[in-house]
Amino acid sequence: MSRRVAIGVFAAIVVAGAVGAASATGASSATACSSIAVTTPAQPGSVSSYRIDVNTGRADCGAARSVLRAAVTRPVFGAGPVGTVDGWKCKLWGSNEPWTVSCARGAVVARAYGPTLEHDPWLYTAASLTMPVFEPAAAPSLGFVLKNAQPKGNCSNSVPQQQAHADYARADGATIEIYEAKPPCGNLGADPVLAHWWIHGSPATLYEYCAGPLGCSRTTGEYALHWRERGVDLAIVTHGVRQSELLALARSMTVVSH
Repeated sequence: MSRRVAIGVFAAIVVAGAVGAASATGASSATACSSIAVTTPAQPGSVSSYRIDVNTGRADCGAARSVLRAAVTRPVFGAGPVGTVDGWKCKLWGSNEPWTVSCARGAVVARAYGPTLEHDPWLYTAASLTMPVFEPAAAPSLGFVLKNAQPKGNCSNSVPQQQAHADYARADGATIEIYEAKPPCGNLGADPVLAHWWIHGSPATLYEYCAGPLGCSRTTGEYALHWRERGVDLAIVTHGVRQSELLALARSMTVVSH
């Protein structure tokens, strides 16, 4: 495959083995930014991540990540190796460069190195959606193991929507289900309200979520916690989980960076 191909196929190139992780040669004086991740069409469930650096400091990392993400996911170039992306002049790698894409605007030069294929379900889910996706950072410390995380489609044919769903389990039989949606999808109905908490400055409602007499959640650990954050509707549904653990999980929900 020619190195002058459209940049939009880079994510597939890594699967074919045409591109390896790039070295940092020539980038020692640059500032490292957070990496970016894009979905890999040839490998469903996987993402291709790119290491990013910029020559002018962290103040330009946001712009650098944005333009390089556009460059590696869209066929923005014509037949030649040089093109313009959102006002930046970009080019594909040459025979001796360690980077995959280099984009410049004025004195700022941003570069992407990679891609590296990753199989992180949360990263894949976040890279598949445009809404913020939240991951419970405290889950491992509470003994929970991720079983599945995935993006989902609309719950209504009439309203365009994005959703994410994840399942966790623990050795003692406890389980967690996480639902995320934008705009909201459904509600928790008329379940008894047990408490009102604050999660990252947003009001959250704790529901009893068990099939039994009032107070059954104390013995079953079946709760549902609902709140909204950064425009996303969030709900955590549990079995065999204490309220204190649920609160710790909710307060550990962190946006997945990609």
